[in-house]
This record gives sequence, C-alpha cells and structure tokens, in this order.
Amino acid sequence: MDKKILHFTIGPVQGFINDARRLRDYWAGSFLLSLLSGHAMQAVTQAGGHIVFPQVEDDPLFTALSDGKGAPYIGSLPNRFKALVSAEEATDIARQSTQAVNNAWAAICDAIWDAYFESASSKSADNGTAAARIWQRQIQNFWSTAWVVGEAPNDGSDGAWLDLRKNWRTHFPESIEDGDHCRLMGQYQECSGFHRIGQRKRQQAFWECVRAELGPESLDVSPAEPLCAIASVKRLFPILVRQKGKIGSALPFCPGNGVLNIRNWPSTSYIAASPWLRGIDHSADEIEERLQNYAETAKATFPSGAFSEWECPELLGLPSDKNSNFFRLDGHLLHEDAIPGTVKEFQKRTATALDHQTSQKLQTSLKELQAKIGSRPSEFYAILRMDGDSIGAALREEPDVIKAALAEFTRGVAGAFDPGSPEAVRGVLVYAGGDDVLAVLPADDAIRTAMKMREVYSASFERFSKNSSQYTLSGSIIFAHFKRTPLSTALRQSSHYLEAVAKDQNGRNSLAIAVLKPGGVQSDWVCAFETGGGLIKKLDDIAQLGLGVDGDAGLAGGFFHAVERKYGALFKSGNGVDMKALLPPLVTHQLRQQYGRNEVGQAIGELSEKICSIYSPLRGPSVDLDPGVSFGGGQVIRFLNSDGTTASITKKMVRHDD
Repeated sequence: MDKKILHFTIGPVQGFINDARRLRDYWAGSFLLSLLSGHAMQAVTQAGGHIVFPQVEDDPLFTALSDGKGAPYIGSLPNRFKALVSAEEATDIARQSTQAVNNAWAAICDAIWDAYFESASSKSADNGTAAARIWQRQIQNFWSTAWVVGEAPNDGSDGAWLDLRKNWRTHFPESIEDGDHCRLMGQYQECSGFHRIGQRKRQQAFWECVRAELGPESLDVSPAEPLCAIASVKRLFPILVRQKGKIGSALPFCPGNGVLNIRNWPSTSYIAASPWLRGIDHSADEIEERLQNYAETAKATFPSGAFSEWECPELLGLPSDKNSNFFRLDGHLLHEDAIPGTVKEFQKRTATALDHQTSQKLQTSLKELQAKIGSRPSEFYAILRMDGDSIGAALREEPDVIKAALAEFTRGVAGAFDPGSPEAVRGVLVYAGGDDVLAVLPADDAIRTAMKMREVYSASFERFSKNSSQYTLSGSIIFAHFKRTPLSTALRQSSHYLEAVAKDQNGRNSLAIAVLKPGGVQSDWVCAFETGGGLIKKLDDIAQLGLGVDGDAGLAGGFFHAVERKYGALFKSGNGVDMKALLPPLVTHQLRQQYGRNEVGQAIGELSEKICSIYSPLRGPSVDLDPGVSFGGGQVIRFLNSDGTTASITKKMVRHDD
C-alpha cells in the first residue's frame, strides 16, 4: 500500500500555557496541550497510521490513552508530530485527527461547565444567557490545527512543511473581547458577562455560585479573579480530574502516583522555603514545640487552607520523619511579608472578620520561631527551562537517532525528579517531552539541576549516536520573588532568555541566568556549557561555598557590587584597551582593599583568577565574537549568597569601604 507523510500541529502554544498565575495553571496548560496532541496521534494509529516522531511506543501518556488504565501527571507528548499514513486515506486521517482534538477538548470543557458553571448560570440574573454564549464562543474558537500531507522526500525536507504551511495563513491581529476581562488571559471576557461598573453585585453573585460548587472556602477561584472560559478550564481541570478520576471518554486518568496531588501543587512560596525547611533540626524539644505551636496558631486563624501544602514535603525531598503539621503549612505562612496578604485574602473569601492584630500576631510568632532556629527562608524560587539545539535539522538527518535519544532523555528527566530516588532533584517537574523541560526549583538547586539535565541529555545521545557531541542543549534559569514578580512574567522571561539569549545571542549550548526584582531584570549572565561543567559549575561552586580568604567571609556581598560600580563604565567604553588583561590587576586591587593586605599572597591570587574567569564567560559554537567582560556573573553570585539562599539571622556581612 502506498504511503504518505503527515505532519500535524496544534496551537496556540505560548498563549495557552504561559498565561498563569499559579504553578498549577501552567501545568494544566502544558498537560492539556500534550493530552490533545495525544488524542490526535491516537486517531492516526486507530486509522492504521504509524507515528514516526515522537517515539510513542513506551510513552506513558500515549499508552494510557490506548489502554485506558490511567496516566502520569507529566505531559510528555509535543504539540506536533509526524506520521506515515495510507496515501488514499491521508486527507481523511488528518481531518480525523483534527476532529479528535475538538472532541477531546469539548468533552473536558462540557464536563467542567456541567460541574461548576451550569448551576451558577441558571441562578444568574439573565438566566445564564450571557455566560453560555461567552463560554461557547471562547471554547469553540480557541484551538487551531494545521497539517500537511505529501510524498516523503529523499532529502528530509518534509520537516519544514509545517513552517511553510503556516505562511499560507491570512494573519488577523488578535482581537480583544468586549466587557470585563479575565484576570488570567486578559484579552478574553470573563464568563459571567456582567460589568463591574453598574452590575458588580450580579457579577459577584455569579462567581459566588461557582465557588459554592467548589466548596464554601475554596482557594481555587478568588473573589477578585473572574476568569474566561479557557482560563476556567485550566484552573478547574485538575480539580475535576482529582474528584472524578476521569472526564467522560476524553481522559482515562488516574491522578498522581501517590506523590503529587494535582489540585494542590506546591506554591512558589513553599518551593522557595523548602531548603530552609530541610535545614530545620526539630530534634530539640523546644524547636519542635515552637513548630507545633505556630502550626496550631495558623490552623486556628485559617480553619481551612492552612495546610494547603499537604503532600509537598515528600515531593520536595523533606525527610519522611518530618511529619509535623508545620511542614504542611501554606507556603505564604512561612514568610513574614506574605502573612498580611494571606489574612486579607481569607477575609475576602470567607467574609470572616478577623481581629486587626491577627497579621501582627502571626508575624511576631513566625519571627520568634525563625530567631530560635537561627535562619529565615529565601523568598526566591527558580524556573528552569531547557530545549535541544537545532533538533529540527538534526531530525531530518538522523530521524531514528533523534527519536530514540529524545525518548531516552524524557525517561531520564522523569527519573531524575523521582522522589523515591535518594539523589532526586528537589523540585517540581512541570513538563518533560521531546527535547523540552520545564521545572520549578529552590533557588540554590537550579544551576546544579541544569547541569544534571545536560548530563542526562548528553548520555541519551551517547547511547544512540557515534557523533553525540554535536547534539547540544541550551537552557535558562530565572530567579524570581514569589510575591513581587508575577509567575506569568517569570515564565515569559524564561522563554526570552532561552531563545533570545542562550540560543541566539550566545550561540547555543549555553545557559542564561537572570535575577528578576520588582523593577525588572537586576542582573544576568550567560555562558556556554563545557565538558565537566567549566565556568557554570565554578560559578555555582563559588555561590554555594562563598568566597573568602583564610576563612574570611562576606566577599560575595558588597565586593561584586563595588567592582562593577568602580570599573563597569571603563569596560563598556570601547577604548581599545585589552580589557581581559586589565581585569586581573583591578580585581586583585579590590581584593586587597577587601582584606587590607599590602602584598598579593597566593590565596588572593587564586581568588582573583576565579573571579576573572567568571567575568569572562564563553560563547557557544555558533558565535565567534568574543563576549568580552561581563560583570553579571558576580551579581548572580551575590544574589545566591544573599537573597537566593536560606539567610542566617545573626550573620553579619563585612562592610566594604571604598
């Protein structure tokens, strides 16, 4: 039987996934996209076709859709695939795949409407006319599929078919709907159809009915967070799956593997605090008593919601003997600055009148506890995003190698995050499919995890290719404040630093790191990966251990700031001087000021060499330009030694007199 090649893709991708206010939102977007792609692939195989890429034979999600015995929580299928299909039925199979996507999406959306919106709609002032109309309009017109069918070329150029196909489309600017807008996906109208101006009470009543279906004190949709239909599906999909185990025929899904409750993902505030939690020695009776007392105070203040991180300790590598309720507290209750907002949100959600001193009492209690422990948690977490370099071109040249190696990589990533492993990565894996990885981690684990992912990637290709060194991986790490930087902003920056900085600017095979503060990017640094870790590993080692001479401390604080402030303008002036030759004596001079030594000893010389190497990062293989001197690495070290790690309350940093 004659065969043809089918290329198929689903979109939009970034607009659906990146609009997220919670980690669960982001997971739901990426998982749903992977799920819908899986249904399209299933339609191909059921029609007698064969999926050529990606490798689906052992993929957990694809297998679950085949046998109906449940699925893992990680989306492992990309939004595009290549298949070999019957020449006579190729067009029909492509259309069946599109229909499979639409059917699966409709089943999920209908189930969510019936469970949470039908009642609210029927009780609204207009009998749900506006809500039903908005829901159908947004749901039916959201997804776009594209496919190309043709004879298989000998040169592998079919890999570009979909990109060419997209150029045929007539472009219409993305329109912004009328009415009050969704707080998650701002271009869409929120579901009730009522306006805050003039119809506020009707709008509030609609969403109160939705919350009543979720539970009287549900945290899933806040009173100040009206959502559109698309965002509602993302937000409520994990809840319905958790409650029902499946949604119609769309998803034979058994949620989680005993570790992650997909309704209660770890909050970014909890992830930021997890290194501090791991470091608490609660063997002392006094500390254990204080932990329990604070947990009981929180429970009395928030009868529901205080222990929203119930399953997170195991996922983030906290020892199993730490079973105190304290380690299940909502992440915001572990940070002094977040307590007032938590109290205010609870009051809005439950209409409870709390004493005006509630926030102050909780803050004081937590502050006393931290003083007894001797440290406080970091308020920063990290987003790690990684992606293979030039995989599309490589797939045309060695399709079998790429297919097998990427399947191995996906399994390796999942294994690295397996909480049952003693060497597991202590973070949350959100997506791992093909050559893509997205994870949220404690700040002090991010660089080591990026290095580990690169090792897994290299090992996967070494197993299947004799020229494995040509297959490289790039990544980005964004350090963000859990409260002051919106998750959606951090996610968009992670995409930017991966594509525009690590790949385009630095020539691929690189890791780009950025620190986000409320005013924007505070500092950034990009460097190529090297065998054995190279400069990236050295930067992390310096950040983890701190820099000092003969046991002195404090260098990682003001030192880097002083170097950049004094000499930064000189190195940006382009005056023709060999700046790399000028850098060592300037750094050595600053070190001598730091330690007050008249002679350059061996220790200071070695320290100066380390710092200068960080200031001279490497370019990737596709860029020949010398990057010159970059002070960003020093600022990243400074961040990790202060904001990015568990902070000692009694630690006194050395002052730097200029």
